[in-house]
Amino acid sequence: MNVRLAAQLFSESVATSIEFCSQEGLSDFQNAAATVKFVRIFNRLFDVLTSRNLKGKSFKAPLQGQNIDDMRTFLNEAKHYITSLRESRNGKFMVHGNRKTGFVGFCMCIDSVLQMYDYLTTNVEFGFKFLCTFKFSQDHLELFFSKVRRLGGCNNNPTARQFVSAYRKLVIHGDLQDVMRGNCLPLETVPILTASSSLLSHMHRCSPSVMTLNSTVNHSVLLIQMHKLQQIMIMLSFLPGHCSLLSACSEKIVAYIAGFVVFKLKGSIQCETCVGALTDTADRQVCSLIKLKTKGGLVFPSPDVVAVCLYCEKCFRQNVTMSASLSGASVSEITNLVLSAYANKQWFHSLLAHMLECEPTANHVILLIKAIVQKYLQVRYFYAGKQNTSKMRQKQHKVSRQVSKKLVIFSGQ
Repeated sequence: MNVRLAAQLFSESVATSIEFCSQEGLSDFQNAAATVKFVRIFNRLFDVLTSRNLKGKSFKAPLQGQNIDDMRTFLNEAKHYITSLRESRNGKFMVHGNRKTGFVGFCMCIDSVLQMYDYLTTNVEFGFKFLCTFKFSQDHLELFFSKVRRLGGCNNNPTARQFVSAYRKLVIHGDLQDVMRGNCLPLETVPILTASSSLLSHMHRCSPSVMTLNSTVNHSVLLIQMHKLQQIMIMLSFLPGHCSLLSACSEKIVAYIAGFVVFKLKGSIQCETCVGALTDTADRQVCSLIKLKTKGGLVFPSPDVVAVCLYCEKCFRQNVTMSASLSGASVSEITNLVLSAYANKQWFHSLLAHMLECEPTANHVILLIKAIVQKYLQVRYFYAGKQNTSKMRQKQHKVSRQVSKKLVIFSGQ
């Protein structure tokens, strides 16, 4: 039922991550080519069956005369692939087994979309030139049901009278916020307030080192860019913990996270010289994961940023990951460890001349390293806390209300 979870699992990012781990020779990801193919085919099917914008690219584009031949070929190949899946090597086909519902449903959707496109575009009375398939999905009904269940409080199985009351409220208050933890996620939003103080709040979220660095820059030149948050938490799950010596695979993942760090700092740092030292265009082996995952939007960090993040990762593992809990070294303590190693390192050697132009109390190189470390540790501590919370929840027993949910709802009826 939770389509939002399936859409995140069968995604291009997951397929690329599995392929990367297989190429790196990790034992748990050997012979994963069939899994990668399965994930990619269903990810593209999700894209084709949820097209929303006429300007969409590749498989997210709507069905139209320019791409209908390619889309028809892909959909027919996907249908043939689904019908050829078996429960085991010589077992029954999935479309004939006991768990055939999802696979048969995809085949029906493929046939329905193609026939609907032909019907709507060939008939002159309709005048359709393209077809966005998202309007035919069940997400709209699921979001409506989520709002009805939310108005019922703890009771997610309302009676007829409770449904009428909830429906009346939804009709009167039509702009209620969508439920973000329902069976599916809202892909379209209608903004009510278009004016906000987002720029001001963005500046207040900057770390102290970034604010100090920005305060020493000539404000006639501003490099303020608002970027959309990328989700890179899934890559952290492949980092082998409890080790201060990083493997080649771990170094590539750290470099990928360093690209995210640069991506965020470029939107907050206002010094052009410092921003220029964050990125690099050279094709290096440590950035192979970024090259594998990028579609033109990922950032390639400079060797100095990668070196700082690698040293920061080693300090984090020695002082936090290897401890029994997250009560090890704090962010400031790890930052001081990284800064103490700066004297023996050749980090940001290209900024030496720029460093001499700054005041001693506002050294841009030191502040830039602090900003990189703080942003990197923000990502690492977030994921470490997420893992720690998950382990604590596994040790706890389920609450009786969660076990006997339906019994509590229907008690006394």
